[in-house]
Amino acid sequence: MPTSAIYSAKVEAGDGFAAPAALAGLPGWTVFKQQQTEIYEITHNLNLNDPALDMQVVATSMTPGVSVVVESVDANSFRVSAWTSQLAAAETDFMFIAHC
Repeated sequence: MPTSAIYSAKVEAGDGFAAPAALAGLPGWTVFKQQQTEIYEITHNLNLNDPALDMQVVATSMTPGVSVVVESVDANSFRVSAWTSQLAAAETDFMFIAHC
């Protein structure tokens, strides 16, 4: 990737539940919530050559007591999940920052 860029968005807890939903301010990016779980697939159009080195993602929960984890980063997507301290899936809004 020739230049460095920072991408960020807020994802509402129910975004992308029925079908992939566009992320405001990020053309070509979508969020899809997987079934009844609190696992979100964020897709983008960056076509990363080496995702583990090309993109760093940090996400944070907007709900006290709920942790948000970035599970994986792939060429055109990354996966985020939300959990309580008892390791139960938890509904929350979250924000992310991705640096490429």
